[in-house]
Amino acid sequence: MGEAISDVAINLIAVFIVFLGRLLGFDLYARSVRLYRRTRVGLRRLTGGTTIVLYTDCDDELHTSRTLANHLETTVRADGRRVKVKVVRDGVDLGRCSFSPKAVLAILVLLTDVTQLDTDKRDRVRLQRRLINYVHNGGCLVLGHDVIYRRSRNEHLQRLAGCALDNFSRTRERVRYVRVDDGPRATTHNTLRTRAPETFSLTDNEVIVGEWNDDVEFLYVWDRDENTPLVTRRTVGKGTVFWVNSADSSGKGAPRSLARPEPAFVALLNLLVTTTR
Repeated sequence: MGEAISDVAINLIAVFIVFLGRLLGFDLYARSVRLYRRTRVGLRRLTGGTTIVLYTDCDDELHTSRTLANHLETTVRADGRRVKVKVVRDGVDLGRCSFSPKAVLAILVLLTDVTQLDTDKRDRVRLQRRLINYVHNGGCLVLGHDVIYRRSRNEHLQRLAGCALDNFSRTRERVRYVRVDDGPRATTHNTLRTRAPETFSLTDNEVIVGEWNDDVEFLYVWDRDENTPLVTRRTVGKGTVFWVNSADSSGKGAPRSLARPEPAFVALLNLLVTTTR
């Protein structure tokens, strides 16, 4: 009886400590998870490895995210890098990861259906600012499709990428990507342009458009309109932020380019995260 009472007391004290911590602004669980992940990432770096963080909003119990992660990890390793692709469940889980450019090769945030990074505005802004600091300090950030669409409410990331997308064009045909080789929008990163294939096609379902800042480079444009970029690049501080048009949710499950995943899409992600770092 005494032991049972003691266990209950211990549990109550633990609950009280967590409650008090949250009341004071400290999320003990989140902090412990973050410490654990930072330790693992740090140890991987000490052994010559690195980490890619991947978040997609595909609602299929992480099946699409893990499948894409496995293909990307295999492709990046084939390029000679010791890498682990870490899948996170949502924006809150993303916020528990290490954002150290020295240990994290790239962070990929691929939103297919105007999913908010966090329903709480303050936490959403805090996460965006951490991502921005990651880029400023030398990180590679890849934003997919709806991340900078106006309805996703990621105003800070919109300013970081250089555009608030506000319109779209539906298409049942595969979207053809055409490399930009010259002109004021062509990338100044010669190695990136040289390694990039001239053209490829993806099942994007739609192309979203907006007014881009003048300093944003277009790596690929839509074959139907040379003024509509499909992959953009912008240098911010010591790092780089990319935006990729693929892939929009069709309403029938995860986008094909992510779910299969399509080889050209995996190759594109590999190109972006390995060429600039």
